[in-house]
Amino acid sequence: MALAGPKTILEVIGWAHARRKFFDPTASGKAPIAEETLRRIGELYDIEKVIRGKAARRAESCVAEKQQAQGRSP
Repeated sequence: MALAGPKTILEVIGWAHARRKFFDPTASGKAPIAEETLRRIGELYDIEKVIRGKAARRAESCVAEKQQAQGRSP
C-alpha cells in the first residue's frame, strides 16, 4: 500500500510485525509511548485469546439447532 506524503499510518499485516516496531525502542531505553503501545497491543492479544474460535463454534451451534428443529440430526 503506497501512501502519499509522510508515513503516518502503518498498515498492519500482523500484530507481531507492528509490535516489533515498538519493541525495539524500548529495548534501547525508556520510550513511554512505545511502552504504552505495547501494553495496548498486549490487551488486543488477550481479547483475541478469549474470542478465538467463538464465532465458528457459535455458527456450528446455530446450524445444529436449526437442523434439530427441522427434525434432522447435526
